Amino acid sequence: MSGVSIYVSEDVRLVDELYQDLFGPEASALPICEQLESQVQRLFVAHKSGNPAAAIQIGNWLPELAGAELTPDDARRAVARDHGYDDWAHVQRDGSQPPDAEFEVAVDAVVHGRIDELTQMLAAQPRLATQTSSYGHRATLLHYVAANATSPGR
Repeated sequence: MSGVSIYVSEDVRLVDELYQDLFGPEASALPICEQLESQVQRLFVAHKSGNPAAAIQIGNWLPELAGAELTPDDARRAVARDHGYDDWAHVQRDGSQPPDAEFEVAVDAVVHGRIDELTQMLAAQPRLATQTSSYGHRATLLHYVAANATSPGR
């Protein structure tokens, strides 16, 4: 589907770049708690170095800490909340398995506007249309579409 343009806000782009290299085939085989721990470490280091993406993440999930010193436990709380968990104990309790790799590829296709890829995946695996995420938020692809609206280019 040519002509699709995706608007990505600067905040979303910065946060995406912060974690981008943490995702891939090797990471997708890891349990959720290990994947999220990698994000925790990245967030903590980014915050210490003044990376604006860290400030965005902290502001989104722990607004009471905006501008404050961040501890590793604070970073864990922010990452846990970002993925729909109440706290880090909830991540540890429910995140012992890897997420469904096919579903997460479909999510990436939605978020990055790869409509042709998503269409092919849904034709091959119709269950993806109603499946829920393995992460705490249990979002469906429709949730991702609504939160990351894509529209045909003009």
